[in-house]
Amino acid sequence: MTEERIFNRSSATLFFSIFMVGIGFSIIMPILPYYAESMGASAFQLGLLMTVYALCQFIFAPFWGSYSDRVGRKPVLLVGMFGFTLTFYIFALANSLWVLFVARIAGGALSCATVPTAMAVMGDTSSPEKRGASMGMVGASMGMGMIFGPAIGSGLAHISLAAPFVVAGSLSVVICFCILFLVKESLPVEDRVSEAQKIDRAPLLEGLKSPLAFLFTAMFLASMAEATNMGTFALFAEGKLGFGPTSMGLIFSCAGLASVLVQGFVVGRAINKWGEEKTSGAGIILMASSFALFLQ
Repeated sequence: MTEERIFNRSSATLFFSIFMVGIGFSIIMPILPYYAESMGASAFQLGLLMTVYALCQFIFAPFWGSYSDRVGRKPVLLVGMFGFTLTFYIFALANSLWVLFVARIAGGALSCATVPTAMAVMGDTSSPEKRGASMGMVGASMGMGMIFGPAIGSGLAHISLAAPFVVAGSLSVVICFCILFLVKESLPVEDRVSEAQKIDRAPLLEGLKSPLAFLFTAMFLASMAEATNMGTFALFAEGKLGFGPTSMGLIFSCAGLASVLVQGFVVGRAINKWGEEKTSGAGIILMASSFALFLQ
């Protein structure tokens, strides 16, 4: 098999794997609030379930990035997929709220290795001219998975609230085998960072003093607002409109479809016409307006 065919097979497998990660991640989105509520979780505790996952990702993602520079991309990809698998099966077998917290902590710490490492693989194997497009394909694969996942999850909820977690875990097992046998290691041994080498990184405070500090702050606040909405929206819709898992699955699928369409067809044109600053500002204003409409 030629190097080009190996690369194409490896890339296709990687895109498919991230697509399946998107399905596995989003398949539980319409179910998790009701699943946690069935075990006695309050709205505050549901918010904590979301928070500990994001917090663990924030803490461990830099470690996995550095670790992949030392041992290669493929082992770290497998660790990330193992994190997904472990999380979903623990969820499926959970019988109390504290077990859900264990699953979220383990999942956040391990699964954050997946998508950034996939981006790194694209960076390793793509030319500078095609690197942006290749990384964009990883994001698009994730986004497409998140369109189908909620609809699948809401359909499986008719069997039981645990069924989406079993299916998501099984998908993760399949992805692990795909990565193991079909994805080629993209970082040669000679290009890896040894234990003795030290990577110079700019101090955090130096970054906060840069002109990009305002952008980072705005992104942080916007992400926090979006995460808060996603964590409590299902309970809000249930209390105000009587929505259940099926309705929430359709809502999340429509939101995912709209996100992919906007990112694929609107954002690039808007940036070319108005620039990055005005486009990002318009996006934040639209997000704030949508939150206000929820209260009507």
